[in-house]
Amino acid sequence: MKKLVLFITFSWITISLSAQVIANPAPDLSLCDVNNDGVEIFNLTVNDVAIIGSQDPVGLEVTYYESMADAQARINYIVNSSTYTSAGQQTIFARIEDLATGDYAVTDFELIVNPTPIDYGPFEMMLCDDELQGSTSTDTISTFDLTANNQVIIGGDPTLTITWFLSFADEAANIPITNPTTYQNIATPQTVIGRVENTFGCKTLVTLTLWVLPNPSPNINPTPLEVCDDDNDGFSVFDLNTKDVEIINGQNNVEITYHETFAAAEAGVPGTEITSPYINIVPFSQLMYARVANIVPPNLLPCYTIVELELIVSEIPPITQPNNLFINEGDGDGFAVFDLTENIAVMLAGLNPSDYEVYFYVTEADAENNTNPIAVPTSYLNTSNPETIYVRVEDVNTGCFVVTSFEILTDETTPDADGDGIANEDEDLNHNGNLNDDDTDGDNIPNYLDSDDDGDSVLTLDETTGIGAGVAPSYIYIDTDGDTIENYLDNDDDGDGTLTIDEDYNNNGTPIDDDTNTNGIPDFLDDEVFLSVNYSAFTDLSVFPNPTSESFTVQATKLVSETTISLYDIQGKLLISKKILPQNGTLTVDVSSLENGVYFVKVSSEGKSVVKKLIKN
Repeated sequence: MKKLVLFITFSWITISLSAQVIANPAPDLSLCDVNNDGVEIFNLTVNDVAIIGSQDPVGLEVTYYESMADAQARINYIVNSSTYTSAGQQTIFARIEDLATGDYAVTDFELIVNPTPIDYGPFEMMLCDDELQGSTSTDTISTFDLTANNQVIIGGDPTLTITWFLSFADEAANIPITNPTTYQNIATPQTVIGRVENTFGCKTLVTLTLWVLPNPSPNINPTPLEVCDDDNDGFSVFDLNTKDVEIINGQNNVEITYHETFAAAEAGVPGTEITSPYINIVPFSQLMYARVANIVPPNLLPCYTIVELELIVSEIPPITQPNNLFINEGDGDGFAVFDLTENIAVMLAGLNPSDYEVYFYVTEADAENNTNPIAVPTSYLNTSNPETIYVRVEDVNTGCFVVTSFEILTDETTPDADGDGIANEDEDLNHNGNLNDDDTDGDNIPNYLDSDDDGDSVLTLDETTGIGAGVAPSYIYIDTDGDTIENYLDNDDDGDGTLTIDEDYNNNGTPIDDDTNTNGIPDFLDDEVFLSVNYSAFTDLSVFPNPTSESFTVQATKLVSETTISLYDIQGKLLISKKILPQNGTLTVDVSSLENGVYFVKVSSEGKSVVKKLIKN
């Protein structure tokens, strides 16, 4: 019995002298799923140090198990603990044991497999060769905003972040690109690296290849597109496409469009381009913008170059109308030798003769086409009398030209082109030597070609030989109303205020046979008959003051609707025509700018009209 007590005492002393093994807490192990297959290989032994802690590792052993029961029973330990494959979300049990005493303890930790961002690449970014940050349009250097690709790269996951690096080495050294929004490439193509990280710290490296695409190389200094101005108002019609070949400059696979502004050319929105024919909107000189773009497949950028094109509207030569030339040889044969060049000084008055070339032609078509000019204009023998000579005056600097004409006449029996009994030379009413600018009735037929000069429906020939009233036919020119305007130029022959053409009361197209009061005098020559049949509306119409120096007023009780006032000179030329709405039966017209003289006022309203004489002093 005593021996037993001693043994127990000894054993208690042994236990009290032996240290108990402690399994210190081990951290969870987490790995990124580098290929997103759901598993990763763990080295469980990295937790040995943490589990042993400050204990003397000599004689201690750490083993790993998939269950607590196995760890406690020390069975089925994980053999490949340094290369253990796990899908994560798994608890591992670690047993630390003193091999000398068999004392042990168990702890556990988690294995975690975190997802890695998906690489949706490789990625590409293309830009046309730009001129930002000092680069040129041909140096294959452009400014890229790398971050513009971020949303595509992260696949819409807002928890992911991207950092950009020049190379894999820079990524490993964590040296990012400092200006990813304004990065200039150093080569084309060039690949940069994007580090995509999630909240677990897992990363994926993606590649982005940068391409700088070439711009077209058109002729950036085309010659201006010039056209001539037919009326010298600064506007004309342009065919822009005539510049296509010069601007494209032999390049293939390009297209060209034209735009009114630089911004519109840059935008290049289909349907906004200008098409020909085009009328300029800025007089005389206007810049247009030609967009020359590469024709490429839909997935490529259509790089473009914008070219300025000047549109120029050049004035036609501002010549003076040439004089008609007359030679009195005295032989009456109708032929003479003319020096046509006498008119050059007249036409180029006030102009620099060295800027112009002047050629003479016998047909207008030849003058327009610059063909068959008269070889010796200083000694030209006319082929008819009179004869029209056509002149082409061309600006040697712009190529713009004007064609005009003049008459040459000699001492043949005075011709009468329209057979109205008035010689051609007598139909030059303004005495400027040009028969083509005398048109009394404004019908665009010069008097010398018009058989009814005053447009009153009575032939000029009839008005020069004394119709009715017993006027002696020996008088060549007749002035029935004594207003100093011969009847053949007077649209109110009897001065009764009713136009001769309106005294056709029987409406048969001529007033010659109208004799309302049967006194043997045609009504258009009888001042006792005026508008008595159709136009009684203006019987109380008056024009005052008359004479006047500034303005005149027209008044009539039935003058209520819109009224047209037409003012003619004594030659029958229309000087003023305006529509006025009467106020209380009156309306006023300003004539202060007119020269002193005799005029005719035609008042027309509601299909009725009356003519009054007006004296300006």
